[in-house]
Amino acid sequence: MDFPQGVRIASLPNPMPFDGGLAIDSRGDAWAWGLNAVHDLCLPDGLVVLHPTQIPLSDVTLGTGARTHSLFDSHGTVYACGDGSYGELGNGSAANSPTPTAVVGLPEGGVKALMSSWGGSGALMSDGSYYDWGYNRAGQLGNGTTTDSSVPVHVALRAPVTQVFQGGSGPKNGQTLAILADDSLWTWGNGAHGQLGDGTTHNATIPIRVTLPKGKKPATVASGGFATYAIDTSGKLWAWGRNEAGQLGTGRSGPDQLTPRAVGLKLRQISSTAQNVAGLAG
Repeated sequence: MDFPQGVRIASLPNPMPFDGGLAIDSRGDAWAWGLNAVHDLCLPDGLVVLHPTQIPLSDVTLGTGARTHSLFDSHGTVYACGDGSYGELGNGSAANSPTPTAVVGLPEGGVKALMSSWGGSGALMSDGSYYDWGYNRAGQLGNGTTTDSSVPVHVALRAPVTQVFQGGSGPKNGQTLAILADDSLWTWGNGAHGQLGDGTTHNATIPIRVTLPKGKKPATVASGGFATYAIDTSGKLWAWGRNEAGQLGTGRSGPDQLTPRAVGLKLRQISSTAQNVAGLAG
């Protein structure tokens, strides 16, 4: 990757925009490249950006992107750009924005993490509260409705959130997982293929608890299109949801897995896209 001389990359956001890349350097500048179809890279010119190009924000500490929108935390304010069709820009509008527009309605206080999926966005605040906005046809916002929202809505959970992950690759899926400070695991959104892990194929418009076997506590989570993954505190990998392409890693493809199942690996990190999974051992 050809960055300008002297640029040192500090972090690569995960997830990334569709067919694009983002990076934040050690000075707090953000860089983008790849497909820029709806200006989702926060760059006003060019359908395709062939080289890493600096976006018009400074002091960037967080970034994320999915489908045709991206989010950045700059100087303590969350900005979004790209496609706003479902309210995923969080600025109170369903219009697109070729340049960064401020997300409105988040509470005072720092942002700990930013999330994005096909048509949704989210922010984990430093106090452990979590907010969703955007696409909501299957309850992806976790606020008890199936109505899209162009402003952040608070997700009611029984304890502060320590880690959260949005999954979803299209309008027929989309689910969120959250690990709470009390070591419980909760999920909401689309459950058509068992990706919520509660033993059913029902959607959930409010958070429902995912139960791991007795004595197992979640350490990290990830989700792709219709599949969900958790690594427990001992390093053991668990998977559930759709498995038609063998994405659960259980040694076979076929029926959906409606509850967490041990995969037989010990990992410390996992990443998932629509139907592909990668894990980091050791």
